[in-house]
Amino acid sequence: FNAMDHEATSMKVLQADAGQVVRIYAGVGGAVHGLVFEFGDGELRGSIEDEAGGPLPLSTVSDRLQESRIVDPGEFIIRVSGNGTRAYPTHWFLCNEITFYLQSGRGGREISFSPEVALGGWKGLPFDFSVESGLSFRDLEFSGGTVVRIIDEKKVTTTPEPTSMTPAPLTTTTPAPTTTTATTTSITT
Repeated sequence: FNAMDHEATSMKVLQADAGQVVRIYAGVGGAVHGLVFEFGDGELRGSIEDEAGGPLPLSTVSDRLQESRIVDPGEFIIRVSGNGTRAYPTHWFLCNEITFYLQSGRGGREISFSPEVALGGWKGLPFDFSVESGLSFRDLEFSGGTVVRIIDEKKVTTTPEPTSMTPAPLTTTTPAPTTTTATTTSITT
C-alpha cells in the first residue's frame, strides 16, 4: 500500500462524484482472487476470496490486494470482459483475467488485471458484459470462477433540483388608531 499513491488518489476523490469508481484494487496470483471498487464517497464494494475460496471482509483490501489502478474523475466503467477460471477442488478464484473499459469525454481506455504467469489449464470460458445505458457501474457478481453479471444502478446526480423562486406574499398591518386628549387650563387674573 503506497502512501504517496493513496494521497494522490485522495486528491482525485475530492473531484469525483460519490457514485463514481475512483480506484480498482486487485489481488492476482495464479488468477484474480480479489477485486474491490472504491467510490468517490469512500464506499468499498467487491469481493475478496481466501485460499480456500471463502469470502473475506472488504476491510482486508490493503492486506490482500497488491495492485490498484486509479480511475480519473469523469471516467466511467462501461464494459467488463475477460476469462473465467476452471474450478479446482481447493481453489475458487473470481476469474482468470479481467479488463475494465472506461469512457469519458476525452475518449476511452482500459484497465486490465491478469496473472503474470499463465498457468496451463486455468483459463476458462470468456465473459463480456456492458453497463446498461443510463445506469452506472456498482459491482460485479461472481459464481463458479467467472463474472456472471454487472451490478448497475440509476446514475446518481449531484445537481440540486430547481426550486420555486416565488416570493412569499406581502402582508401589511394597519396601525391601531391612537387617541389624544387635550387639556386646557385657563388662568384669570
